[in-house]
Amino acid sequence: MKIKEIYKLFCRLYNKNPIENIEDYLIVTQSDENCKLIGNKTFGREALLLKENGDSLEMALFIAPEIVTMLEFGNCLDHTDELSCATEGISHLFYVAERASHDRKVSQLEIELQGEVDKFLFLHLLASEELKAVPPKYFIQQFENFSLDKNLNSEEKERYELASHFAAKYCAHLYEHYFNPLRRWNLITEAREFFEKDFCSKLKRLIP
Repeated sequence: MKIKEIYKLFCRLYNKNPIENIEDYLIVTQSDENCKLIGNKTFGREALLLKENGDSLEMALFIAPEIVTMLEFGNCLDHTDELSCATEGISHLFYVAERASHDRKVSQLEIELQGEVDKFLFLHLLASEELKAVPPKYFIQQFENFSLDKNLNSEEKERYELASHFAAKYCAHLYEHYFNPLRRWNLITEAREFFEKDFCSKLKRLIP
C-alpha cells in the first residue's frame, strides 16, 4: 500500500482533503534544522517537520524509505509496526493541515492523541476487512507492548504516555462497540464526531 493510498483512506474516513497531494510534502532527509519535529524526538523512522514563516505554516513529512518500500511491496498486516509508523506520520500531517485550514490551533498532546486513535482505526479496519474478526493482539501491541523513544525528556515522555492512556480508553470503547462484527458506518460516524471536537471536548469525552 502506497503512502498516497493511506492518505486517501484518511480523506474518505474523515470526509476531508486538507492537502491535494501528500507526495508534495514527503521528504527523504531533513533539510532545515530550524524545523520543529512532531512525532519522534530524532529524525529516524517518521517525523512531521513544522516551520512557521510569518503567518504561514510550512510542513514536511519524513517516513523512512525502508518503511515506504515495505508497505508498498508487502502485506501490511505482516508489517503492522511499519504500518502504524507511517499511519501516525500521515495522521499528524493530516490533522495539522486540516486544523490550520480553519485557523484552529493544536497542542502536541492533541496531535499525539489523534495519532494514536488513527493508528488504531486504520490497523483495525484493515484487519477487519482481511480477517473478518479482529483479534485483541493489535490493541495489546499498540497500547501495552510499546516503547518510547529513549531520547525523550521527562516532559515529552509524560505527553506521550498521556496520549496513549487517553487513546487506549477511547479505542477500547471503539473495539467493544464497533468491531467483531464490524459496524462500519456507526464507527465512521463516531470517528468523525471525535475528530471534529476540540481538545477540551475530547478530554471530557474520555474523563469520567
